[in-house]
Amino acid sequence: MLKKIHILYTMLETSLEKRIEEKVKLPLSYKNNLLKNLFDLNFKYLHPERVISSIYYDNNRFQIYQDSAEGIVPRKKIRIRESFSELHLEHKFKNQNGKYKKHQKVNNIPNKIIDNIYGVTFPVCKIEYKRLYLTNNKIRITVDSNLKYQNYKNSISNYNVSFFITEFKMHNDLEISKNFIDSKINFSTIKFSKYDDAIKKLHLL
Repeated sequence: MLKKIHILYTMLETSLEKRIEEKVKLPLSYKNNLLKNLFDLNFKYLHPERVISSIYYDNNRFQIYQDSAEGIVPRKKIRIRESFSELHLEHKFKNQNGKYKKHQKVNNIPNKIIDNIYGVTFPVCKIEYKRLYLTNNKIRITVDSNLKYQNYKNSISNYNVSFFITEFKMHNDLEISKNFIDSKINFSTIKFSKYDDAIKKLHLL
């Protein structure tokens, strides 16, 4: 369970990890078939299924959401993520050269984060889901299901999602991932943000 306390964090000085991600959005009824297809392609579980819980931050003008919805670059997302029984403060960047993630382990959850681009940001929503991890030693795949969006200020306001998201994660060669998806998966990739979707489904604007 995530616990609130009043601590202020500033921008983290940690190394950047470049990320390439391709996403597929499918109805929940397709999940078992997709997993069977991946196993037939020699994918194996990398970790047991885990529950991921993230608290997303934005400023009073919801500028982080607006920049993402309008496709403005550079931009970022700020969140506290709980996984593997640890808390991490994460900044996800998007610029003309790709996506990057900066993260650092923390002990507590701040009630506000001061960012060098967006100023003072506050917890806006909580997103929780179950994640499966698979790999074939070249491509890492995550399968996120049982998504639930929750208004951080009003826990009664929540939304249960009726689809699941599969992400194909690469750290170097996008073409390997794209060719695999095009030839083996037969589903179109999409641009999708859990945070953006949560803001809309929870009617926070």
